[in-house]
Amino acid sequence: MRNHSVVKITASAAGEYWEAGHCRPCHSTCETCTGPTEYNCISCESPLLLHGTQCLTTCLTGLYLDQDTCMPCLHTCQSCTSRVNCTHYYSNHGVCAKCYLSCMTCSGPDKTHCVSCPDEWQLAGGECSPMCPGGFFLSRFGCQRCHPYCQTCAGEGRLNCTSCAAPFMLERGLCIKCLGSQYYDPTTQLCRPCHESCLTCSGQGSFSCLSCLLPLHLDRLSHQCVQCCAEKKHWDCCHCDNVTGECLSSSPASKRRKAASIQHAHDYHKDSGGTARLYSSFVNVTQLAVIASFTVTVMVLILAVLLV
Repeated sequence: MRNHSVVKITASAAGEYWEAGHCRPCHSTCETCTGPTEYNCISCESPLLLHGTQCLTTCLTGLYLDQDTCMPCLHTCQSCTSRVNCTHYYSNHGVCAKCYLSCMTCSGPDKTHCVSCPDEWQLAGGECSPMCPGGFFLSRFGCQRCHPYCQTCAGEGRLNCTSCAAPFMLERGLCIKCLGSQYYDPTTQLCRPCHESCLTCSGQGSFSCLSCLLPLHLDRLSHQCVQCCAEKKHWDCCHCDNVTGECLSSSPASKRRKAASIQHAHDYHKDSGGTARLYSSFVNVTQLAVIASFTVTVMVLILAVLLV
């Protein structure tokens, strides 16, 4: 007689669940389950996503994908890509507020508050745009900021500049500052040499000097480097201070102030001299009057003695 062995099943296999002493098949959408329906799933067959106890092809509105599981957005988000990044909206003190129109997700209302961008758009400095804006370059990580020396660039580092901010000049991918004997020309964006009479300058020509080569001195009114005037006056020289050797100011306003000061001093001395002379005359008259009075008194006394 044939012996039949009995195997007792104590656990269900994948795709099945245990019920009333028997293994029952899960719903077709479930990988593992606790019951026969689509709402009894524990895990899902790829590429389905688990939402609660249900397997879905995509997360429903108000949910976002987190490691093959649909998780709920914040209660203020209608849709989201993470718990805090609402799609086209952001949470503003419990109220759902709309993102700036260029943002896919955002953290605030302005165009600089973007967290992610629509397809084919680039995120740079919190803004979304069709391509990387000035000051950024496109890398495999998205838009990256150029080196601080560069205004625009083709890659990272200070040797990949394609244009420079004033007053820097582009030289073989590097933004360099003009030398002391040069000035920056904004029209050509190049460094140009100063006039031969200038040591340093602010622009072209002999009337843009900031400092001078000796023995010339800076006329601060005309910004020209000139020599000190000799006894003979010339238009291209200046009166120099005997101590410092620097040019003295000779503007019309300065001349007027100097002339006015001299006139005032002259008038003052003249007035002071007149007052002194008047005072001296007054003193002389007073002295004569005192002497005359004393003389009269003495003569009266003498006559009185004689008459007695």
